[in-house]
Amino acid sequence: MAVPGRVLVALWFGFNLLVTLGSKGVLSLYGFGFPLLLTTIHMAFTAVLSNAVSSPGAADRCAPYRAFGMRRVVLFGVIFITNIVLNNVALHYVSVSSHQVIRSLTPVISAVVGLPFGYRVPAARCLSLLSIVAG
Repeated sequence: MAVPGRVLVALWFGFNLLVTLGSKGVLSLYGFGFPLLLTTIHMAFTAVLSNAVSSPGAADRCAPYRAFGMRRVVLFGVIFITNIVLNNVALHYVSVSSHQVIRSLTPVISAVVGLPFGYRVPAARCLSLLSIVAG
């Protein structure tokens, strides 16, 4: 049974907001001053739960992607972890609303950074990026 894309996007937004509010609560309301430890706990739960929900044989279906290269996967992992560390550190110092505004700019910044490398953003995508930033 395939899950519709709009359901997956809604779940992603919902869980993203839940993790952000939870992290802010732990860091600010409860005075937990260790954003790197919070990141480690986040990564551990992500690893355990993603393995728990993956279906049997999922690794076999990933075989075509091995040609993509482990180096790229590791690089993506480092960028992903760095993103979470910086998000948790930022949450320690700024309000959730400021944090969300800055995070909403990420797709726009990605598009702008791609311009010198020849990446062109179609007009329809620019419009969707505008709607994301506008909220």
